[in-house]
Amino acid sequence: GTPQAIVDKMIAEVQKAPSYLYAYPRTGSQGVTVTLMSYLRRLPDYAKLGGKTIDYTLDGSAIGSAVTGADGIANLSYAIPAALPIVNHTIGTAFAGDISYDASSATGILKMIP
Repeated sequence: GTPQAIVDKMIAEVQKAPSYLYAYPRTGSQGVTVTLMSYLRRLPDYAKLGGKTIDYTLDGSAIGSAVTGADGIANLSYAIPAALPIVNHTIGTAFAGDISYDASSATGILKMIP
C-alpha cells in the first residue's frame, strides 16, 4: 500500500481499545437445548459492543458462534448431547478482535444435572 495507508494501519493498530468478554454460567440436562450467553464490552467505560462475533467452545471443541446485539450480548442455542457426561463442563467464549478492539476471551461453567 501507499506509505500513508501503512501509517494509518499502524495508528489503528496502536489505538485499539481493550475489550472485556464475560461468559454466563449455565445449567442443563442431557438432550435439552440451552442458551449460552456472553457479553462483550469496551474498556475502560464498559460500553456495549454490538455486531461482534463470539466463538463458543465446550471443553475446547468448537460448538458455534453468535453475533452480539446492540446490548453487547451474544446468544447461542446449544443442544446438549444425550451422551454428555453429568459433570461440569467448560464453556469457552472468544472475540478475535478487529480493527478497533483487542481480542478477549472468557470461560464459564455448564453444570449438568440429571
